[in-house]
Amino acid sequence: MKKKWSSGLAFGESDDMEMLREESQNGNHLSGFRGLNYLFEKGEPADFTYKIDFRDNPEAEYFEMFEAAGWELAASQGSLYIFRAPAGTTPIYSDPDTQKEFYLSQMKSYAKYTVFTTVPFLLSLFLLNQYTSWITGILSIFFVVPFVFTAYPLIGFYLSYQFGENSVFRKTLLKAVHFLIITALIGSILLMIF
Repeated sequence: MKKKWSSGLAFGESDDMEMLREESQNGNHLSGFRGLNYLFEKGEPADFTYKIDFRDNPEAEYFEMFEAAGWELAASQGSLYIFRAPAGTTPIYSDPDTQKEFYLSQMKSYAKYTVFTTVPFLLSLFLLNQYTSWITGILSIFFVVPFVFTAYPLIGFYLSYQFGENSVFRKTLLKAVHFLIITALIGSILLMIF
């Protein structure tokens, strides 16, 4: 079974979907997830288009609608569903209004989680600033992880909502956010060590 890392669906959805397509063309078909890894099963090469959807507790009609449109469920985990269809099949969320509605629903979902992770994260930064010790450093890292995994996708979905997924401005801004977060993490670790 082959594995490949996800680049983060809130930031690189189209890149990930293209990677899944290339894997299928090489005979490696998406079969599931494990953490941040895609899992693949070997099969006959095929030209599939992949598309992602997020849905909490979907009804049977949800899957029937995709089947009727020529899409099959390739893999799912929690509220994340990735569908595939032969290349050329009409895409899911092909019109701009439906895409914006999708990004808005994701923003609302991640905003709830971000609220709950922001307060402990800011508190840990304050403590790290006031008391530089290995305990506050570990505490800071402990609280930064949930914050990053909620705030970062929120930013990605917000930028997709505002500028479109393939906007050059969005991609440039996300690279800057990547850099800032990595710099903050490295800075936290260095403050903990020294």
